[in-house]
Parts: sequence; C-alpha cells; structure tokens
Amino acid sequence: MKEAGKMFGLLAPIVKMLAVELLGSSVKSVLASKETNATATDKLIQVAEAATSKSKGGGGKGAGKGY
Repeated sequence: MKEAGKMFGLLAPIVKMLAVELLGSSVKSVLASKETNATATDKLIQVAEAATSKSKGGGGKGAGKGY
C-alpha cells in the first residue's frame, strides 16, 4: 500500500498538469463566451489541485515513515 501511495503521489502532479493543459487548451475558446462554463472549469482545476495537495501530503507522510 505504501508503494501505491508513493506512485500516486508522484503521478498526481503530472496528471494535474495534463488535465489543466487539456482543459485549458480545448475549452478556452468556448469559455470566452460562456461564463458558467468558465466557473465549472475553475472548480475542476481547484478539485485537481486539492487532490494533488492531499496526495502529496499522504505520500510525504508515507515516505517519512519509511525512513
């Protein structure tokens, strides 16, 4: 389980970066005219950031216990 946590902790920032890139590039033109969609995308990015910070914290604790 610790190894899985470490792997997820390492992958989470990459997944977040890819999600932001994909959402940002494909949706920006649509969002220019639709404010509600922009809000939804911002919330998605916030959720991704929250998930990343949680996984980093969990991975850090697991790595700390290992040492």
